[in-house]
Amino acid sequence: KKKVVYQIEEGGKVKITEIGFVGNEVFSRSKLRGVLKKTKQKSLRHMFGDKIVYTREAWDEDRDNLRKFYGDRGYIDVKIGEPVLELVAKKPDAPTLKKKKYRMHITIPIEEGEPYTLGSFKITGAEIFNAEGLARAFDVKEGQTYNRKAIEDGMEQVRKSYHNAGYVYAYTNEVWTRREGPEHIVDVAVDVFE
Repeated sequence: KKKVVYQIEEGGKVKITEIGFVGNEVFSRSKLRGVLKKTKQKSLRHMFGDKIVYTREAWDEDRDNLRKFYGDRGYIDVKIGEPVLELVAKKPDAPTLKKKKYRMHITIPIEEGEPYTLGSFKITGAEIFNAEGLARAFDVKEGQTYNRKAIEDGMEQVRKSYHNAGYVYAYTNEVWTRREGPEHIVDVAVDVFE
């Protein structure tokens, strides 16, 4: 019978000291860093806490935050790649992992694509309420840059109108269709299920 003893050297938490982006041309690194809610680099403002330590769950949420940020500005084709993680020792010659003081550099690849213009906008499926009246809940204009947040806010207002009238199971669904051609135009329909 042999006895095996494992010695574990934990090395301390690895803090994020740099978050960079590759492929971003429209929005600056500092602007995109501000979009990240759960993943932050160490700074005077963020010295402690879970945000300066990388976790998969935090990144999944922040990837959605980046997609939403771009979508609200018309970039519906944006692609957010897997982050590249690099560990860098502050004191590489130190005797222990903890004393080496590893820090993490994160690089996030982005393909922004092109911004889309809202071509047409319509409400479908509405019978109880007037479709034109419901359309006034949406702060959108045909010919302007597509704005996902404006559509989502409008759909929330429409659902509230139905719920307040007693239609508690009413819901909405956004359907958008890219137009053929080089212009980057999207037609949006909001389906109402009363």
